[in-house]
Amino acid sequence: MRPDYWPAAGHARTDQLESELVQKLCDDIARNALPGDVSVARGGQGEPLLHPGFRDAVESLSELPQVTRVFVETFGMDLTEDVLIDLAALPMAAKISIIVRLNTLQQDRYRKMYGVDRLADVLAALERLAAKDYPFERFVEVQRLRDNEDELDAFFERFDKGPVGIILQKFNSYARRLNERRASDLTPMMRDFCWHLARDLYLIADGRVPICKQDPFGEQPTLDFRALSVSEIFAQTLPHHAASVRGEHERIPMPCMQCDEWYTFNG
Repeated sequence: MRPDYWPAAGHARTDQLESELVQKLCDDIARNALPGDVSVARGGQGEPLLHPGFRDAVESLSELPQVTRVFVETFGMDLTEDVLIDLAALPMAAKISIIVRLNTLQQDRYRKMYGVDRLADVLAALERLAAKDYPFERFVEVQRLRDNEDELDAFFERFDKGPVGIILQKFNSYARRLNERRASDLTPMMRDFCWHLARDLYLIADGRVPICKQDPFGEQPTLDFRALSVSEIFAQTLPHHAASVRGEHERIPMPCMQCDEWYTFNG
């Protein structure tokens, strides 16, 4: 059974996106995308800072004129001074946004949520982010949960006025795969099409592409990025987007009506 809070720092997966697939993605974007047309998020269910090719991938992606922003979503435990210096030295560092995922400022809650006792390391990383005038954007992202509602004021008091901005995020149950933790129900009363089916491509570390980001481990049928281009993948998934636009949600092989992420789009 997966923990209630995945994506979580303690999630025991060791898959790494091969450098050849990163290069394939860069080449595909360069050939097919319009200038400023793409945002890329490095993170998913893992920790991008642990990837041996992390810096090179961020550099390659950020230098593409088609890429308007590269989001680095990290749990912050390994966000060292050396990492920050390397990122700040990149030619297109201004395109980078570092987002530290942190749902509590309390030691006991952190241990329960993430399965490790490294809150001090994360807070130290956030202090490092705030200490210098880096060229990239810096944020701390906190999910609003039943478990931490009493801490939200403390988060805003600590981060709202400083150089590290705060992102208040809703809880994503991944279409009810996780136990419910929402502090409030934000499910839209009226649904039209899903933004994620229309705009997202979620690449799993092993090279598979699920229909939707709500299937982050590829438990439903997937496509193979090793064999297909981004445009070919979008062509094959276009019928799902068309079904979403038409309100024919039962034709999409995902539990769309159990999902409340249709309009949550941070990229």
